[in-house]
Amino acid sequence: MENLPITTAFIQDKRRPKADGTYPVKLRLIFQRKNRLFGTVYSLNEIDFKLAMGGKPRGKNKILRQKLDAIETKACKIIEKIPEFTFDAFAEKWYENTEKKGDPNNVFFKFQEYIDEMERANRIGNAIAYRCALTSLKKYAGKDSLTFDKVTVKFLKEYEAFMINKGDKKKGNSLTTVGIYLRCLRAIFNNAVATGIASSELYPFGSVKNKKYSISTPQNIKKALTMLDIKKIFDYKPKNDLENKYRDLWVFSYLCNGANMKDICLLKFNDISGDSITFRRAKTATTSRNTKPITATYTEHLRHIVERWGNDQKEPSEFIFPFLQQANNEKRIKELVAEVVKQVNKYIKRIALECGIPGNVTTYTARHSFATTLRNASVNVSFISESLGHKNIATTENYLAGIEDDTRKEIAELLTKF
Repeated sequence: MENLPITTAFIQDKRRPKADGTYPVKLRLIFQRKNRLFGTVYSLNEIDFKLAMGGKPRGKNKILRQKLDAIETKACKIIEKIPEFTFDAFAEKWYENTEKKGDPNNVFFKFQEYIDEMERANRIGNAIAYRCALTSLKKYAGKDSLTFDKVTVKFLKEYEAFMINKGDKKKGNSLTTVGIYLRCLRAIFNNAVATGIASSELYPFGSVKNKKYSISTPQNIKKALTMLDIKKIFDYKPKNDLENKYRDLWVFSYLCNGANMKDICLLKFNDISGDSITFRRAKTATTSRNTKPITATYTEHLRHIVERWGNDQKEPSEFIFPFLQQANNEKRIKELVAEVVKQVNKYIKRIALECGIPGNVTTYTARHSFATTLRNASVNVSFISESLGHKNIATTENYLAGIEDDTRKEIAELLTKF
């Protein structure tokens, strides 16, 4: 565009390729050495984009070029009508004829778009968290649309106070829930800045000293049990089969490197090899390409639990425990695992109460107790980190490569050295 201090051009935004291999076509405005991208309805592969933007496009590419030229003409007319140009003033006009539900500048729309994307990727747990955050935000905003420029430091402070004092329940949300919801909102805002929808100058998150909004992090309460309390759970005489079954699942988690219930439910007989159980964390399977397998020692305690409660059919491809079916989709798996967690927590709390164990004992306590027991026994922290499936630095990975099965067995024995 000539005779104006603003230039326009079309680019392919290659930061977020789509599943079909195309890239979103964005209109880029440059003003006072700053630039910002604005979305269009088009997404093209590199060849079609080059042909459309070339000197003499033909056929479908010629038609596409004409449509892009029309979009650029619209942008120029908007710029000419703005008395004092700013990117935000342009964005308001650019999206004003777009349905509010489909407006990329609408926080609610971007939330839903992200939720849909996670559901397509079978990241059901994350999708649920974002959906809860969206419901909470809508309840506070009390309207159908919320633009990114309205999400200020003041807005965030007031939203935090709303959640703590009222939230989704009469007693308000916990600080942990507040933090989860605000981190979801921050991720949506980060994405909007990265794609040029929101201005980085208006980004409200950061440190308090920079006059930004900082998400509070509640102090973690220690969840690990002492060896004496763990022994009480091992020695407890169950009153019925349900107590016995779900106590054993808690013990299985503790002895199997603090594995969470989803990972335990997904275990198959072919994960057992000799004296080892090897698996990958379901939590990171879809988000990390280079996840390392976790290896736990298949102790006599674990063998007995599998014999008591495992599937009768011990085919390699069968689940060890009879909670899931091969045909279950990710949503159904989440529902079934949630029921297992609920039952384990229900019975382990009863057992803890009868044993005089203080605090809130849950499935997560088993994981913390595994790590703390080994740490207290002076086991190298890098080994504990590997056993839990956490990410490690390269030097630690090199060290861990030297840990032999005999060493793993010796360390596993520490878990029952009451």
